[in-house]
Amino acid sequence: MYETWYKMTQMLRSGLDISQVLTHRIPIDQFQDAFKIMESGNCGKVVLKW
Repeated sequence: MYETWYKMTQMLRSGLDISQVLTHRIPIDQFQDAFKIMESGNCGKVVLKW
């Protein structure tokens, strides 16, 4: 299950720029809004900020 996480970690460390893929950064206390955005399909990746 974690194989892709390990591969992504390696790519990020080597300088892969994913800023164009991250469309939303939402505080953890607004997680319900984040789920609504994801369910709508009008996003790339949604990141919850801890």
